[in-house]
Amino acid sequence: MDKAKIAICPVCEMEVEIESIGRLFKTNYFQHTFYFCSDSCFKIFKKYPEEYIKKRKKRKKKND
Repeated sequence: MDKAKIAICPVCEMEVEIESIGRLFKTNYFQHTFYFCSDSCFKIFKKYPEEYIKKRKKRKKKND
């Protein structure tokens, strides 16, 4: 898969091919776009978004 077309699901950290996801499992939150591997991950994120935002920030710091 082309890395430019891959996102990481913020809930389960699974790779998501952006073009195949379409609009169904995608949301914008504080000017960031998030993609999800499934409807269940999408619903979990919508219920606890701050938890996954913190998790994402920690992962980015670790990779820098």
